[in-house]
Amino acid sequence: MHHVEKDTGFYNQWYRIGLFNLLLVATIGLLLRYKIVASLPWVNHKYFLHGHSHFAFSGWVSLIIMVGMLQRIHTHSSQPIINKFKPLLWLHLLTAYGMLVSFPIQGYALFSITFSTLSILVSYAFVLLVWKNCNEKIWGSKTAALSIKAALIFLVLSSFGAFWLAVLMATHSNTQSLYFSALYFFLHFQYNGWFFFGILGLFLTILPTDVVHISTGLHKCVVWMVAACVPAVALSALWMKVPAIVYAIAIVAAIMQLGGVLLAWKSIRKNIFMFVVTLSTAEKWLLGLSGSAFLIRVVLQALSTIPALSKFAFAYRPVVIGYLHLILLGCITLFLFAFLNGKNLWRAHLRLTHVALILFIAGFIGTEGTLMLQGFGYIGWINIPYTNEVLFASALLLFSGVAMLFAAARNKTLS
Repeated sequence: MHHVEKDTGFYNQWYRIGLFNLLLVATIGLLLRYKIVASLPWVNHKYFLHGHSHFAFSGWVSLIIMVGMLQRIHTHSSQPIINKFKPLLWLHLLTAYGMLVSFPIQGYALFSITFSTLSILVSYAFVLLVWKNCNEKIWGSKTAALSIKAALIFLVLSSFGAFWLAVLMATHSNTQSLYFSALYFFLHFQYNGWFFFGILGLFLTILPTDVVHISTGLHKCVVWMVAACVPAVALSALWMKVPAIVYAIAIVAAIMQLGGVLLAWKSIRKNIFMFVVTLSTAEKWLLGLSGSAFLIRVVLQALSTIPALSKFAFAYRPVVIGYLHLILLGCITLFLFAFLNGKNLWRAHLRLTHVALILFIAGFIGTEGTLMLQGFGYIGWINIPYTNEVLFASALLLFSGVAMLFAAARNKTLS
């Protein structure tokens, strides 16, 4: 998973900034968990939660995916386009920090909405820049180029949900169904669109070219998954009373996603060994867990078409939070750790890195297991003791893991 790339020092600096941002996300997460266990009157839970989620999306996941895409284009393009990248990255970072500061202070209000809007405008500029460089020559295969294009389209599409949310907040609209519809629309196209196809595109560039080119089935699978993503937004609407046609669309989308996964497995299973042997032990674990989290996501989405399960999934806050963390921490963040590992970001401190990853994974499993237990406890009206304390301890593990990873990445290493 190691490549010779141009200006690795410049890009590794940005990857470190992304890791530092993840550390800030983990710090706020720890603060919010502590507030539930003890009292922190100065922390407005709702406001800090908005800051936590917006900054996790922009300052961590989006930043790393953007830098990864730009590095790929810079390395494989004959055009000297790095000077266009630099101001874009700084502007993106500025809007991310703007949201990090303004949301905890005022919630959805003038400054936070301004920074959110600016963040979206910067993302449009990024989409235009990358779109011009979405070809097979740069991305190594038409499959990877297709995945990157899909990610960019869904990034733009998700912004409509964000604008819709901002309007509802600014006008103090208290129509719950409108608010949740806008929120789930935004989340769907961020998580299952921009994030998923973004990391898939990066993943396809690190797979051996033989695996990608031999696998015509792999291209079909990506086409299939892209086609399923738009109707799959209906899966986010099943908590409302929806017309039969919407329900039918949701079922078809869930089946298409399952079909896509089977297609992918059939097409790469013969050649995947060529790739696995090139990985370090840490990368095998990270990619294995990331892939498992993705499979669980697809299965859960399919199960959510069962009315009784759908009501359960959307009715209980721990279940919703557990699902979102499953994707953000399990599927996306663990993949990004594997991706950064391939950039030699912490080669000088392998032992520290391994301890950090073990702590992070333990924190992730602790969080997921406890949130699911809380959800099941609600069904039987059982109050499971010490769940908040376990969630705080898990958040502490996540924070410790990220802090150690950031420490391991701080020493400059040569790629």
